[in-house]
Amino acid sequence: MSTDTGNHRKRNYSLDIFKGVLIFLVVFGHFLLPVKEREYTLFNKLFFFIYSFHMPAFIFLSGYFYYNSWKRKGTKLKSVIPLIMLFLMMKILLHISDMLFYGDRNIIPDFLHESSTPWYISALIFFRLSLYPLELFLKLNKKKLTYDAVIIYVTTLIIFFTFFSMLNMNWQVRIDDFLSLDRVVSFAPYFYIGILYKKYS
Repeated sequence: MSTDTGNHRKRNYSLDIFKGVLIFLVVFGHFLLPVKEREYTLFNKLFFFIYSFHMPAFIFLSGYFYYNSWKRKGTKLKSVIPLIMLFLMMKILLHISDMLFYGDRNIIPDFLHESSTPWYISALIFFRLSLYPLELFLKLNKKKLTYDAVIIYVTTLIIFFTFFSMLNMNWQVRIDDFLSLDRVVSFAPYFYIGILYKKYS
């Protein structure tokens, strides 16, 4: 992260350390996957402890770091296109891996369902696009992005997705990993909280 100090840019190394720790925990958590269901109680508890906070923390940081870019440029299509390209590339590469090593016989990847690694990218695409209605509303009313508008809109999104994720309805179970919506809905509040935290800080 960089913050402006006069004409100089000062890096916040504590955030770099935080990101480094989270990345280590993600890798370590995946190493624990094969043993989490066995008789090793310590590994089982450690696995669920890591997974209880590491992805919410990553999503929070994504909102935190995205705020300045959004404030300066808004939700530009060209800021989403690289994420879409990255998502498609990862889906294709993982699908090739599934075909070679796990016996997947489908030639074309299922781009509409995702619960593996690329879900994070599709979630970021959704989070960024979800901010566009505020910009569109302000443009139609010839108003600029203001402090109050951001607070009201983002707080509304937090409340909506928090309530929405707590519902346990049949259609939510059926939709499962379609467009990664199960994870998008669950993690959305953390992204918006990251935006608000950056705004206040």
